[in-house]
Amino acid sequence: MRPTFKIGRIAGVPVGVHWTLLIVGFLLSSMLAQVALPESFPGRSSGAYWAAGLIGAGLFFASVLAHETSHALVARRRGVGVHGITLWLLGGVAELERQPSTPSDELRISIAGPAASLGVAALFGVLAVSFDVVGADLLSSVIGWLAAVNLVLALFNLLPAAPLDGGRILHAVLWARHGDRWRATRTAGKAGELAGWALIGLGVVAVLQGVAGLWTVVLGWFILSNARAEGMAAVSEQALQGLSVRDVMSPAPDRVPDYWSVAELVERPPAGRGDLVAVEGFSGDLRGLVPLRPLVRIPASQRSEVRLVELAIPFHQFHPATPDEDLLAVLTRIGASAQPVTVWEDGRLVGLIAAEDVRRAVARRVGSTPPTARPQAALGS
Repeated sequence: MRPTFKIGRIAGVPVGVHWTLLIVGFLLSSMLAQVALPESFPGRSSGAYWAAGLIGAGLFFASVLAHETSHALVARRRGVGVHGITLWLLGGVAELERQPSTPSDELRISIAGPAASLGVAALFGVLAVSFDVVGADLLSSVIGWLAAVNLVLALFNLLPAAPLDGGRILHAVLWARHGDRWRATRTAGKAGELAGWALIGLGVVAVLQGVAGLWTVVLGWFILSNARAEGMAAVSEQALQGLSVRDVMSPAPDRVPDYWSVAELVERPPAGRGDLVAVEGFSGDLRGLVPLRPLVRIPASQRSEVRLVELAIPFHQFHPATPDEDLLAVLTRIGASAQPVTVWEDGRLVGLIAAEDVRRAVARRVGSTPPTARPQAALGS
């Protein structure tokens, strides 16, 4: 998930905010300022209600951020890199660069989030009592609500169903017990699917009875879809075990001179790999790769004026690999990158690995169509 904008870093980990968080912020502050607080403490000014509501929404986001930051910091301490943290509609996601390598690491990373939420709940509980003692009843009510929300957040995340933290904990326990990571992933994924369907069912029943249940349906759908994706990813990763880069790579793309224009390329299209061409200089040095599909958007009248070297994506923007590298290690290293992997041997470009190459390799081994994308390792609240 890509954040709409970045808000900074925490301990070196980038933090981003998805635009859907604005929806949650508006709904939370409105609920507190226009419904909950006026009903509990009538007679206060509208400004006081809104101030308390905005404080409550802001501290709620800070609570979610504390949850995800705990995952990220423990992950880094266990040697797992973190791409970043994104806050969004359903909470937050800490995007890990790779899956934990041992059950112990996964257990520690997974339990960190709920532990942080329990700690925040206890802190808010103490603050709520303190504000109540000094007569700040509006703030006391909002802070008390936050204490309850964080307690619920911690307990909900401990449900043993992927992709929740409890599902990660279940996965770690089963992995340690059976020594089979893939079996553990399938079991945790099935538990997640059951939990997702249960939440969807509860939400639908609530809606039919006139009770607000749409949020429960959305949450159930999120858990269900992610649990399925993790299960399919486990099948894919298991199928790719033991394969090298050489086993799945496509041949290197055709080369064309860097002085060619787009019009010349259209007139003399390459005979080989149809979605990329390599641009080379006069001395044979490669300048980069040019994707062919975007070229059709260039007006025909301008194609003779645009040189391929101007459109070439330099090789430093691609992830390099060697033919004999382990394929899963390379896929783990590149994370969610959409760019193909360039394969080099003795300084020569000998091949490429795109998502379609990986899907074909999985299909050959499992005999069915694999998922369209390899999901990013993530721990979400």
